[in-house]
Amino acid sequence: MCLIIGKSGKCGIVINIMKRILLNLILSFFCLVFLSVSEGFGFRIKKIVIHPYENVLLVNLIYQDFPFQHLVLALKEHKKPVFINYEFKIYKKKFLFDKLIYQEKYFQKLYYLAETNLYYFKDPFYITSFKSAEKSVLYIDPFESYPLKWKEEVKKGYYLRVRVCITYYSHLTEELKYAGKIRKYTSCAESSYDFSQ
Repeated sequence: MCLIIGKSGKCGIVINIMKRILLNLILSFFCLVFLSVSEGFGFRIKKIVIHPYENVLLVNLIYQDFPFQHLVLALKEHKKPVFINYEFKIYKKKFLFDKLIYQEKYFQKLYYLAETNLYYFKDPFYITSFKSAEKSVLYIDPFESYPLKWKEEVKKGYYLRVRVCITYYSHLTEELKYAGKIRKYTSCAESSYDFSQ
């Protein structure tokens, strides 16, 4: 009966629904393939390590494909600083939507000062100097012993979500080729740490 009716009547509605389902399945498949391929490339957080110390949690981040060369060359241009912004969020797992119970932000800054001919690292706690751009960038990779100011006891079902964004300015492209005018680049990475593990 459906073959005779074609796109008219109830059979036409069923055919349209089946086409939409098939299209959604194809799109979902390509999205999954794209995500699985893209995860293997680019700056990302490979591992989060946490050590309880007194009344704080010390957060350590191990990166993969950290843009070391890009940041060194950007600093050597002596134009604009490099900014690294960190966002820490603690969630409690819920049935439908996880509940945000704590968040904290932190920043780092790398820059060159012509008056001293030195490179500097700055964060809310202190400032330190380096004789080379390479040493200043090595200071932030890996990210070590950040004291997360979470005062309560972490319980089962809690997890930490970390987001790191690096912003720098350069005359070079991402392939390290001269681009002419200065450009702004931002690389972000996210990962989670389950306190139940």
